Amino acid sequence: MREASDFSAHQMQRENWRSENMGTEYLYQCHKCLYLHNSFEGVGFAYPYVYHEVMEDIRNGKYGEKYSKYIQEHPDAAVDASEVLFKCEHCGEFVTAPELSIYLPKPGYHAPKNDAAWSVEVPCYSMDYVDNSDLKQREGEKARPRNYDFIFRIEQRCEKCNSPLVLVDTSDETKIRCPKCGMYLKRDDIGDWD
Repeated sequence: MREASDFSAHQMQRENWRSENMGTEYLYQCHKCLYLHNSFEGVGFAYPYVYHEVMEDIRNGKYGEKYSKYIQEHPDAAVDASEVLFKCEHCGEFVTAPELSIYLPKPGYHAPKNDAAWSVEVPCYSMDYVDNSDLKQREGEKARPRNYDFIFRIEQRCEKCNSPLVLVDTSDETKIRCPKCGMYLKRDDIGDWD
């Protein structure tokens, strides 16, 4: 039989592996008005392709000319293309979308070309991408030096009302409120996704 401390160490090891290799599906639910929001957060097997697509969208002006110009002027810029939860600051609608934080390499750092397989299912050999674990520390991860500095986050807008989207701090459930009735939402981890 496993000791409690063994279980927590095993659970932490599993969480660290999962946070680096899989996305997580969450269900946000309100027990008062029964509001539900299903969200696929993190990264999956196709992350290098997603990264490439997001960078192309930025370069082509999907998020605005100033961001396109910045990326063109800084070809070594990197983007965090992992899926995160946003909330509209006007209508309260939840949206899962790429984070779109922009980073630049620290002075003297030259990012190597990714020539290792990203995954067995989607190898992505020689794709030009930066793994989001190189950009920032994940929840529960031990601190380690990063080779990139955060510069800014691209502003995204709500498709319903065109108001700005705000990144939700999902590490603290007491900050996640129902857009319909204002009560706190419960977040359930319902599975992994690739």
